[in-house]
Amino acid sequence: MDKKLIDNYLIKLHTLVSPVFSSVELKKDEKKDYSGWNFKFAPRGKSHHWMSFGIMYGHKGKDEFWLNIGAVKELEDFRPVKDALLKVEKNNPSFVITESKNKFFIRYAQTVNQWSEKDLDSAMNAFLKVVIATFTELQNSGFLGIEKFNVEEVSNAKNEKPEGNHDYVKNWDLNNDQVIVLAGSWALNIAQKYGVYECQNNRSFRASKYVAFYIKGEIDELFEIVERPFDNATAKNTSEIAKMQNELPDYNGSVKRRCIRLKSLGKIGPVVNDKIGKHGKPVPFTYGQARYTTLERIKNAKKTSELIHGLTEQPVVLEEKGQCTVLYSLDCTIKMQWSSKEDFDLAVIYKGKDDKLGRIYFGNKGSLNRFPFMFLNRDQQRGEREKSETIKVEKLDDISSLAIIAWDYSNEGAMANFNNSDVTVSIKDENDFESVAKLKVTEKSDSVCIASIEN
Repeated sequence: MDKKLIDNYLIKLHTLVSPVFSSVELKKDEKKDYSGWNFKFAPRGKSHHWMSFGIMYGHKGKDEFWLNIGAVKELEDFRPVKDALLKVEKNNPSFVITESKNKFFIRYAQTVNQWSEKDLDSAMNAFLKVVIATFTELQNSGFLGIEKFNVEEVSNAKNEKPEGNHDYVKNWDLNNDQVIVLAGSWALNIAQKYGVYECQNNRSFRASKYVAFYIKGEIDELFEIVERPFDNATAKNTSEIAKMQNELPDYNGSVKRRCIRLKSLGKIGPVVNDKIGKHGKPVPFTYGQARYTTLERIKNAKKTSELIHGLTEQPVVLEEKGQCTVLYSLDCTIKMQWSSKEDFDLAVIYKGKDDKLGRIYFGNKGSLNRFPFMFLNRDQQRGEREKSETIKVEKLDDISSLAIIAWDYSNEGAMANFNNSDVTVSIKDENDFESVAKLKVTEKSDSVCIASIEN
């Protein structure tokens, strides 16, 4: 067996199958006779679920792709999963059931006839069809504690060539209509010729399906992201980078980069830049940072102002309880300003996707470099001349919701003096769309929930 070929197909298998379980982290499992990944879901007092897949060598004289699903501790709550698995087995006799006291498994194996690219591709394609059918049946069964399996993320491997080890970005869901707009003075030519966008490792982007490039005052071509981006791309493990190194003078293919593979969808627009800066002069649309819009808007827009929700530069003012607006980007800045003498404080109460609560306030200012990726810049003290506090929200990947709170520390335990102050709170996203909330207090309380953000 060709060890390099096997390693390439293991990488390929993981890349194609792991997005089905995007909400969990799979564990690598490698022994002399197999290589693969597994995940165990073992809540206290309930059934312990188990799933594994990979490549097995010489199992009963055969090499094969395998999928193993079941429970190592089966209790009554496993019944919906078991019913779904029995239906899977009934529809595909190639599954083998193994059942004993408190254990239940079904196993599927796809034989590899020869260790050649042709046979491996054929076996993998057949295997992927079974994965799609199996986890489609397991939707909403509670298996592995996952509410929804992303079966649509499993793509056909037939037309893809195996490569070296890639560090794919986790939780990048391609099932959306979002477009990243990037500066394209150099990048557009690279995308057109080599089919990639490359940048520094670990650059922060919102998960998107499309890319467009802003160059010389306009946007005129759209690209589709064909697979999840990956980090640590070099000429050794990425064919596009290797080709760039061979063809571009002074291009260093040994530097590790983030790589986003692209496919051109053709010309659009052009969408002409009409962005005006704070001083009334034209400014670049991207201005050194990524902008975001939707597929529908970028196809129909004539001006860049139409890309950002078709909204004007004027802030949306929230004055009444229950009034809503939209933040197109959840990477935002929350700022509270006032001029009166009170000691007001800004805070955020958040709920993680694990349902755990947390708080950013003067006693815990948070961090932009680790969870929860929010940071309070200062604690405004009474009597200081500058009257503002700012919370920067870097990303909300692991946050389900947050509440923006203001409280009057100088009137703790009594009614806050917001009504007699000029205090305002603004929320500005990275597309410069701003909402401003005016604070009103109608009940005896030293604090008020200004707004909430749902992710």
